[in-house]
Amino acid sequence: MKARIIQHQGCAWIEINGQLFEPVSFRSFRPASETVHRFDMAGFSLYSVFPSGILCSLKVPYSQFGEVWTGDRQYDWSALKAQADLFLEQAPDSYWSLMLQLDTRDWFLENHPELADSFQQLVQAVASPVWRQAAAAMVCDLLDYLDEQFPNKVFGVYLMAGGTTEWYTRDIPAALRPCPAQTDAYRAWSGDPLAEIPPPDVLHQTHDGVLRDPAHSRQALVYWRFYNEAVSDAICWFARQIKEHTGGTRLVGAFYGYITGMDLPHVVLSNYNDLLRVLEDKNIDALFCPASYRFRKLASTSGLRVPLDSFSLRGKLYFHEVDNTTWRVNDNPLAQALQKSHTRLKDRSETENYFKREVAQVLAKGQGYWWFDMFGGWYDDPALMETIRQLRLLTGSLWRRGMEMAAEVGFFIDMPSNYLLGTQSGYDMTEYQTEQLNRMGLPWDCYLTEDLLLDTFPRERIRLYIFANLFKPDARVLSAVQALREAGKSVLFLHAPGYVTDTGFSLESMTDLTGFHFRRDDTGSGQVFVSPGPWLDGTVPVTFGFCRPCPPLFAVTDQDVTAVGLDCASQLPALVVRRHEHGLSAFCSVGRLPADLLRALARQAGVFVYSDRSDPLYLNRQMVALYAHKAGIRRLRWPFPARLEDAFGKESLEIGPDGADIAFSDQETRIFTVSGPSMV
Repeated sequence: MKARIIQHQGCAWIEINGQLFEPVSFRSFRPASETVHRFDMAGFSLYSVFPSGILCSLKVPYSQFGEVWTGDRQYDWSALKAQADLFLEQAPDSYWSLMLQLDTRDWFLENHPELADSFQQLVQAVASPVWRQAAAAMVCDLLDYLDEQFPNKVFGVYLMAGGTTEWYTRDIPAALRPCPAQTDAYRAWSGDPLAEIPPPDVLHQTHDGVLRDPAHSRQALVYWRFYNEAVSDAICWFARQIKEHTGGTRLVGAFYGYITGMDLPHVVLSNYNDLLRVLEDKNIDALFCPASYRFRKLASTSGLRVPLDSFSLRGKLYFHEVDNTTWRVNDNPLAQALQKSHTRLKDRSETENYFKREVAQVLAKGQGYWWFDMFGGWYDDPALMETIRQLRLLTGSLWRRGMEMAAEVGFFIDMPSNYLLGTQSGYDMTEYQTEQLNRMGLPWDCYLTEDLLLDTFPRERIRLYIFANLFKPDARVLSAVQALREAGKSVLFLHAPGYVTDTGFSLESMTDLTGFHFRRDDTGSGQVFVSPGPWLDGTVPVTFGFCRPCPPLFAVTDQDVTAVGLDCASQLPALVVRRHEHGLSAFCSVGRLPADLLRALARQAGVFVYSDRSDPLYLNRQMVALYAHKAGIRRLRWPFPARLEDAFGKESLEIGPDGADIAFSDQETRIFTVSGPSMV
């Protein structure tokens, strides 16, 4: 068995024993024979074996097969074999990823009472060499057993631990009450044998609104780095064990890095703020994440919870987990218990259009997805399975053609700056901003600021750079941003760019980064008012801003700018634009800019606008998907003459810069393939 990831012509492939597979897969906690058979008949080749006896967050066992890991190097092989037999019988030509839950079992905690339950308090166990060695031995033993009993079947090992198997600390208050093992790990990590974990009041303290002063927050900043790096170190450590054990022949993956799927303080609290280390680790091939919980409703846009374009830049495979409850399980008690996070879909039409919208956003990025039949029955409908089959066929067709990215807007998140946010501040960037970006009527990329330092970063393609939380750029990132400005690129800075320095807070540092001059706006409300006009279509003014106060706030004092928006309370300029020969420089004192304003800024930056409507739109040069909330005609434009072919129908139409009209029903997703000059 030999598996690897191949990035080719804008698409991620999985190569298994020399054969290429598009990255589409099936997963379930409770796989049923008939469901696996249906996916096999639909042409699926990749499946996941998930042996676990741990109770999930709904307090029922993950697996119906029972626990496999019963003691130190002790196993119930029958529980593992029963699951493998099911896949072998129902999908005989399939390949499997082995999903292994590394968490501490009850028997393990009885033997090691110094450790906490890793499922709830991951950070208190994750650095323990005793746990790591035991869990790594389990992974290798289960993999060896499957290789012996079912040779040439397991192509990857997916490592799962912590809250809901997703490598985060679920019970944060408990995890902030140090246990001896956690303190020992912190001392070893810090190199200080006398180090103590700070109390919560120190860990959550800020010094200017939502922001910390590094000169007075050393204890907290050091601990929060440990809190995150302990988890990333564990993921990388386990990945290395698997690569060494298999001679590099299997893929390794994990759930990790949901930095656009929650407010930024929770990125730190959830152990995800060392994503760059995981992305740069050569032993990690794939990362996965559930579909956005906040934007699942048909009235929303769908959404990615990860900076997916950073994944692609570093050659990682991404699996987007499509797991929303379908109308087929609306009477299932477990499905009903999920409705705080999932969205109830009432019929097949809603389900199919949601599925198409969800898949389209990752197809447009050349990345993968899997269907998660969580507790069974999600997809038990022949017509729905036919739609799933057609989506798989569309994926294969696009992958064989290759795809060229088209986004000219880049949205950047600075992970080091996340540590400077108060962990109880509720600072609601960046998740809410991504929904508005999805409504701009044009494609956009999401990156880490460190991506600007890569030779492979698409500088020529990106015209507008949006910096969400660049409170304290390091010297390299500062230089890269200044170089963008000098090159005439368009930039938009949000909230407090450059305000934090090693010695405190500085308006001068903000000027060095942005080119604007600032004053504090201590009477500002954090709500920005924009009147209709050149920057806002229609006749209705808009007000936008953070969902709660997030001081400090700032206003630009330069006279050579256009004040597009004013703070509702102070009436000081809160959204300003300075035009230059090639585009613009802009600043907004808050986040959550609405789609209409973002579209206007992008257009002034020279970005091609495909649609003037606020319906979600996902595209690259070879495909385009648009979801219409309400029935009617949508006018779609294309930057060059091309032909659109309906991927699920027979309609074909010519399109170009002047646009073409496309008819939609209520809540309908339409996906088109594109042919034309870009294919020559």
